[in-house]
This record gives sequence, C-alpha cells and structure tokens, in this order.
Amino acid sequence: MARARSAEELQPVHKDPFLSAEQSSSASDRAEAVHSALPSQGLFQGLSWRTSPTPFSLEAKLVRTLEKLGRTLLQFYRALDHLYRQSHQGRAPAWVAQWLDAGKPRSLIDQALSKPFRHSLPKVIRPDILLTEDGFIMSELDSVPGGIGLTAWLNKTYAQLDQDNSIIGGEKAMLEGFSGMFAPKQKVRIVVSEESATYRPEMRWLCEQIDDRDMTCENERFDDFKPGEAVYRFFELFDLANVPSASPILRGAMDGSLTLTPPPKSHLEEKSAFALLHNHNLATFWHQHLGGACRWSKYPAVQCQRAGRIPSDSITVILRHFVRGIARRINHQHLFGIIRWCKYSAVNRNCAGEVPVSPNVGVVFRQQVRRISRRIDDQHL
Repeated sequence: MARARSAEELQPVHKDPFLSAEQSSSASDRAEAVHSALPSQGLFQGLSWRTSPTPFSLEAKLVRTLEKLGRTLLQFYRALDHLYRQSHQGRAPAWVAQWLDAGKPRSLIDQALSKPFRHSLPKVIRPDILLTEDGFIMSELDSVPGGIGLTAWLNKTYAQLDQDNSIIGGEKAMLEGFSGMFAPKQKVRIVVSEESATYRPEMRWLCEQIDDRDMTCENERFDDFKPGEAVYRFFELFDLANVPSASPILRGAMDGSLTLTPPPKSHLEEKSAFALLHNHNLATFWHQHLGGACRWSKYPAVQCQRAGRIPSDSITVILRHFVRGIARRINHQHLFGIIRWCKYSAVNRNCAGEVPVSPNVGVVFRQQVRRISRRIDDQHL
C-alpha cells in the first residue's frame, strides 16, 4: 500500500495570527479546494470531514522505514500462518492453535487449514501505527481495513493540488496497487457487509476510479457470481452469519471457481497476534523465521560483543531461554552439563557485573551445543 503524507483524519484549518493576510487566504483557498474535491456521496457513510490545506509531513528517515515495512509484515504473516499450521500438526506448542481457535466454529477452522487456502495470505496489510517521541509503534495489523478508498482519494487530491511529487506513492499508487492484486482483466466484486457499511462509499468511489478492469461494489446479499470472477472480502469472519453471500463465496473459493482475498484465515485477523511475537517460549521459532527482523536479535549480549564484554545478567537471560527451549528434548546428563557451565565463578562472582569474552567460554559453549545437537530436532536447533 502506498502511504500518503496525509493523516487519515484531516486537521481543521485555523487562522494563524502570525501569518500574513495573503498566506492565510492561500491556506483557506487550498482547504476549500480539497473540501470541494470530496465525492458527492462522501467517503465514510454518515461522517463529515475537517480539512487541512497541506498533507501531513513525515521525515525522510521514517518514510524509508515505512517503505520497507510491507515486506517485513508479510514475512510476519507468513511465519504466523506457518506457526498455526505446525501447532495443529503437533510440531509446535498445541496451546498456540488452542488460543487462536478459541470461540471459533469448527467449520471456520477447517476452512483455514484446507488445501485451497494453504498458501494464501492477505493481499492488503494495514498496520495501525502510532507516532511517538521515541519512534513509531504498531498496535495491530488489519487485513480487512477501512480507508483504502480514502487513502487513494487523499493521494489523488493532494497530488493534483501540489504537483511536486511530494506525495508518497503519487497520485495513482493506491489505485494501481489495489487493481494489481487481481489477474489481468479479471472481473472483481467487492462485497461489503452491513457491519462494514461505513466504508461502502469509499469502495464505490474506488471502483469508479479504476479503469483497467470491471470492478463493482456489492452489498452482503449479492450472490450472482460467475466462474472466474474475483471477490474482495470486505466483511469480518465473525460476521458470517449476517452475510448471506458468504456461503456461495466460500464454496466458490474452495472449488476454485472464484478467487478470494483476503482468505478465510481467522488466526491472521486476531488483534492479539503480536502477543505471540513477544512470547518467550516462541523465541526460537521467531528467530528462525524472521531473522534480523525479530526483536530477540536485540539482546544486550549481542550488542556488547563488539566491545569484547558481555553483561553477566544478559548471559543468564540467554541461558535461561536456551535451557527452557531444550529441556524437554534432552536427558538430564546434558542438561546438567549446561547448568555446570552456568555455575562458572566467572559468570556468578564478578563484582563489576560483567565478564570478559574469553576463548574458554566460547569453547565450553560450543562443546555443549555439539553434545546436544544430536538430541534435538531441526526446529529447536
């Protein structure tokens, strides 16, 4: 998704007493131009808008970070989906699937695990980002987000107003990106439920702006689907009982007559999915599947290696997680070998709280790893 330098909720225009009359008039004219560009039916049903004469500016460094974020979030979704499947197969902790499946009907769980959706992932990923003094924070991921049409309108409106290429993604990036999710010339039906009716006007506007394919916005009762068509699901999986067209859509996606996105994978739509990323018991899994993008790679011990010293409390933390991860997979003899190493006086009896990184420590650690490597499976190794 392209990210415009416009906040989703535009700020009101205030007369600044320190602006000249000419500058104030110019800001008012720009705000009026933006406001007049709103579609007659609006963008969000029943909501009005306050207008800013200028888009919301972002620092260049933050822009570069956000532009790289999509690939990282896709990698997280792919890893989360893999973890969920492994949990159902008994190759990852069972409590992961139990937690993500809690309160969901068996039919929905079976669909998420079915072969037709095995490799399917949402094609739209919208992080909720909070800007703070210490950087940005992501509170959740949304794969059925509102604001697609709104963002496309903001991009187009401010790009036409300024025409200086300052808008991230430019005038048509959102429109081209959304249309590009589907096969060339494929007819697309955007099905918006009553629960999501607030966003129906923006999706209708979006359909009107896309001219390289036939795309229509339908309500939750539409069922006149034709083989080969694509469906963009703009309704939540918890709301299936209130969406009459859900059954023919899911049947068509299962038998291959329809293309469906986002897929019916409720585990990818859990607001608490980030909690799994911070769970210490899954640290090994996230390291394996996210690599440098994972927060566990930022242990103080790793950061201090270049200085040649490792804080002893960091060693203790690392060993604690290491031992917990393998304790069920190795016998007492090898486990006691790890514990004996933890009891080295160099680790426990250093008054300054730090120990030098000596070759002996590295040798002992390597020996322990080699000794247990034959006793644990590839996942834990």
